[in-house]
Amino acid sequence: MIPSFDLSAIIQQAGGRFVSGDELDQATAFLVDWHQARANPFGVLLDRERIVLATVGGSKAAASLSVNGRGLWLTGYDFQNSIGGSGCEPSVWHGIAYHSRDDALRAKAEHAYRWFSLKATSTSCSISQACKREAEKMLELLDRVINPPTPQPTQLSLF
Repeated sequence: MIPSFDLSAIIQQAGGRFVSGDELDQATAFLVDWHQARANPFGVLLDRERIVLATVGGSKAAASLSVNGRGLWLTGYDFQNSIGGSGCEPSVWHGIAYHSRDDALRAKAEHAYRWFSLKATSTSCSISQACKREAEKMLELLDRVINPPTPQPTQLSLF
């Protein structure tokens, strides 16, 4: 399990998830201030980095990472295949943060792995065999991100 930081109590302190109108604006401002981060009026973090985790043909898995002023990493994602996709950007409204960039990347790779697993094993007639094969190749690539190979020791030469 990847170590994470649960932000639910902070979100609740801001007013909770089910606010609207002026209360929503105030809650978002509270969360932006707590995160010590720059965000748009909806709480989407402005300073972020995009990393492509894997790509095969028309399939892609990417992570969006943003570190807040408290040193916590918030994440977003962009998963696509030839018939659709899913995604979001890092936001002050996300309930989970990570203690390191590596943990955040691994968490998004695991999320992508679950998403593409559903495509690879789908029985839906809307997903072609080619799309399933791409998803299977994506799983192989994502597994390397989740479980990177152990670096081999190098032989040093004195001369």
